[in-house]
Amino acid sequence: MFTSGESFSDDVERRLNGCLREMRVPDEQLVEAIGVCKVLAIRSCIEQAHRLQQEVGSYALMANTGMEHLDMLMYVLVLLPLLVLMSMLVLVRVLVLLLMLILLLPQVLQVR
Repeated sequence: MFTSGESFSDDVERRLNGCLREMRVPDEQLVEAIGVCKVLAIRSCIEQAHRLQQEVGSYALMANTGMEHLDMLMYVLVLLPLLVLMSMLVLVRVLVLLLMLILLLPQVLQVR
């Protein structure tokens, strides 16, 4: 049985596949829905990791079990999307500045 999050993700994936097949840019609502899916996926990973720790019990606390890396994995799951988003925002700002420069440069050259 699917949860509401899984059916939502399936719907978003279907809509995104349509955009990719037709080679068109996703609309703003779809982009926002993709972001929600990323948050749902991270939340699910954190819940499953916690459930695994509860299941194995004290074994999760022992050295050389692989479980000692779980905290680092959680940081990556949470921080990596934020870093990607921040780098995308910086890239957008640089592109806007370049576009403004390209558009304004002919006007500046004509004034001189």
